[in-house]
Amino acid sequence: MTVLTKEKVEQVRRAPTSDNKAKYAQYFTPAEVAEYMVGMFADSSSLQASVLDPGAGEGILGLALASRLSQGGTETATTFIEIDECVFDTLKKKALKDTFACSTKSINGDFIKESARLLQSGERFTHVIMNPPYFKLQRNSNTSHYLMSCGINVTNIYAAFIWLGLLLLQDKGQLVAIVPRSFCNGPYFLKFREFISQSASIESIHTFSSRDKVFSRDKVLQENVIIHLAKKPQSKSVRVTYSSDQSFNDVEEAIFPANQIVGHRDSGITISIPAYASMVNLRDYAGCSLFDVNLEVSTGPVVDFRLKSQIKKVSGQGSVPLLYPAHMKDGQISWPLNNLPKKGEHYYPQAGFFDSLDSVGLADKCVSPSGGHYVAVRRFSSREEKRRIYAVVVDTADFAGGVAFENHLNYFHRGKRGFDADLAYGLSAYLNSSVLDEHFRSFSGHTQVNATDLRNIPYPSEDQLRRIGRVALGRPAPIDSVVTPDLLKDCA
Repeated sequence: MTVLTKEKVEQVRRAPTSDNKAKYAQYFTPAEVAEYMVGMFADSSSLQASVLDPGAGEGILGLALASRLSQGGTETATTFIEIDECVFDTLKKKALKDTFACSTKSINGDFIKESARLLQSGERFTHVIMNPPYFKLQRNSNTSHYLMSCGINVTNIYAAFIWLGLLLLQDKGQLVAIVPRSFCNGPYFLKFREFISQSASIESIHTFSSRDKVFSRDKVLQENVIIHLAKKPQSKSVRVTYSSDQSFNDVEEAIFPANQIVGHRDSGITISIPAYASMVNLRDYAGCSLFDVNLEVSTGPVVDFRLKSQIKKVSGQGSVPLLYPAHMKDGQISWPLNNLPKKGEHYYPQAGFFDSLDSVGLADKCVSPSGGHYVAVRRFSSREEKRRIYAVVVDTADFAGGVAFENHLNYFHRGKRGFDADLAYGLSAYLNSSVLDEHFRSFSGHTQVNATDLRNIPYPSEDQLRRIGRVALGRPAPIDSVVTPDLLKDCA
């Protein structure tokens, strides 16, 4: 399907780059991506359509959609909103010349503010298409205060754009946006996911396996997805498509029941995007919760900058090892390192620091007692790493006085105490496996691994984990030769 003429594409591509790109977080949409986004809209049976392109930039998205609708015989009115005066001039003088739309309206302004005027006037659209800006909203900024006063609870500007775009849609209208994947889970976007779930149906999602190709012209390293929403109750199924990059030469497709994509958990709504590589439904093999396994996961309680007086670089009477992510090396704990810049590796419990003993009789709740094993997981990873979850076993036989976990670690325990080796090594192997990594990436679009995320993933049973642990313990082979869907099935 031809959406833009070659002349029109080249005209938009030649548009000058604005000096305000960093200020407005502008990353213009490649023509191939624009064409694919337009193709995600369901065919319109209406003879008239109204298109909104907020944060329009050079206008390529609105142009592409107006082209398709007009070629189908639909009379199309298109509204473009762009904040940058430099880009707006390009939008009017070049990109909008010879438009396919029957009528156009170009607004040089901030979409956040312009949307209020549109909503108040009662103007609504049949189609919204966008590549919104991406930046974190400062809590005390004027924009955040304004959005909160309108009942819009978001932490990033791109979520505000989609929220407002859905409000501006007619019933049964459609919205397509290319956005970071970070909204799919985590507490920061919970209210946003709840609003989507209440207001629209997720019709389809496209995901890219390569993070650095979609906006390669701007050298953007980001996990992006294209999401297609319709203002109606949730459809029974969701179409998920996959490609390596923005060329869309290797698109694969799968259809999933909606309840596999939109999950309702105790911690709130999550959006999962299954990995195409395996299509393994992990819950078929690992159907237990962390509660079923009789384990808990907590975030390390030692916040080093708050407890400076209790953290030292040398050991002494009563001190215990303080573990940081840096101590996790080659699949095991390597302590002490003696070369952590400006950081001590020894924690000194302070008797009476807390008002009373905790449930295991410790005066300092920052200390995990010796005896048994813990499993530590880094809370943060870089986007370049092969795995999101990186776990190691902490054997307290090496730390007679107990151990303290720094705040950049999560750790698994049983009632604040350690547990047996088979279970610990089985849990660590499972957490480090590609099988789990693919599942985790299906709902997590950011590099942070929260304790809540670890509580929500499915686990093998306690007996399964111990059987995996006996296979994995001391085995030099790569972990993916140990933890496979077949092994999980055999252990079930």
